[in-house]
Amino acid sequence: MRHPHAPALTTVVRAILNRLKTKYERERLTGPRQSLLVLLTSIHSGIDRIGVRPARLVAMRTFEACLDWRPGHMPSTSAICRGLRKLCPVMLEMVIAESLSELARITGPCVLIHRRRLVAIDGVRINARRTSALARWLGLPKQGDDRKAHQPQALVVTARCVLTGATLAQEIVRHDGSERACARRIVDRLAGMGPMLVVMDRGFPARDLIAQLLRRRIDFVVRMCGGKCAWRELHGHDVGPGHDRMVDLRLRGADGRWQTCRLRTILTQRPRRGRPRCNRTPEQALLLTNLTGSYWSTQRIVALYHRRWDIETSFREDKRLLGATRSRATTRNGFTNELLALQIYRTLMAIAAALVVSATAAPQRWDDPRAKRLNTPQLIVAAWWLLVAACLPRGHRGDPVLLALCEILRDAEKRRPFRMFKRICKGVEGVWKNKVEGDIR
Repeated sequence: MRHPHAPALTTVVRAILNRLKTKYERERLTGPRQSLLVLLTSIHSGIDRIGVRPARLVAMRTFEACLDWRPGHMPSTSAICRGLRKLCPVMLEMVIAESLSELARITGPCVLIHRRRLVAIDGVRINARRTSALARWLGLPKQGDDRKAHQPQALVVTARCVLTGATLAQEIVRHDGSERACARRIVDRLAGMGPMLVVMDRGFPARDLIAQLLRRRIDFVVRMCGGKCAWRELHGHDVGPGHDRMVDLRLRGADGRWQTCRLRTILTQRPRRGRPRCNRTPEQALLLTNLTGSYWSTQRIVALYHRRWDIETSFREDKRLLGATRSRATTRNGFTNELLALQIYRTLMAIAAALVVSATAAPQRWDDPRAKRLNTPQLIVAAWWLLVAACLPRGHRGDPVLLALCEILRDAEKRRPFRMFKRICKGVEGVWKNKVEGDIR
């Protein structure tokens, strides 16, 4: 079965890769384009096969015709490592900018929720290789008994589009860095990307960050700390049943003076059992937002905040499916390049998903629990075959691309084979989960 947008996909990916210059100043056997393909190959190989040597073998088998790696003249592992060291983050940032612009052109207004782009900001820690250069840059986290860990660790604060899963901006700092400071820099970068609706969890909200969101005219829904850690204006608000009221908060303006801003606070009801709070004690959430008016009902704002959990799911996919549990780079530029290559790969996945969803007969609502879900492992395979089809000659048949695109969407309500119970969700490892205890998977 041919997909209506399959030919356009390879053209888009080819245009993205052409943004990278083809030669270094001193080129031998590898150039920037070949080095980027080696990085993407290591991402596709997964955690069990990540590294330069297996990526070189996969790249030689796949891209032998288009990379000028003739039999008997293929670069060695050391030559590929030298080429990767020459690959600067600025080069990959150009490719990322081109891929995000292509994604915005393809999705158009379909990526907007209530005329805004829903963006989640959160942080994740990634272990780096044990080298002196990375230890000086990232630092060694402390363990119990005031002992330090053997591996450096980085804090990566990311802003991702909830609907597409593409990374719009990210900051890489030391393991003990400030998530709020990174979020402030990310907000400045998001201000020029159109109307935004930012959702954040506890730990991010601060008076200077809230004031910056208001100055940049970015809508937000953030969860505030309750109890003794709550702001003094919010003390006593988390008592009793659910509330929805306006509160005056003191925030520092652009001129440095303290001002009083009127914002909206919502105390949610106790949620039902289920993901992501399965087997946990249900808790109430105190939300702070600048969305007012009759259009923004309490249920609508709470539903928008619940979509923040998608960024946690994307972090799990990065670590378990895309091999981002531990970096293999030994230098600062190499560590940054691996994260930027991961960002490129996720953008290619978002482009494939956007065209597949747009080709469906009826558009699906973003908050429909019965809507079809995207099969993430199949999206990873589809993004890889898109790279292969874009690098091979134009007359090459793209049958693997067509087969991969047909398997991206799956029915969330479909019953499992030879089972009488409905499946709840699909784990990232492909394991079907069920309510019944003791059910044989």
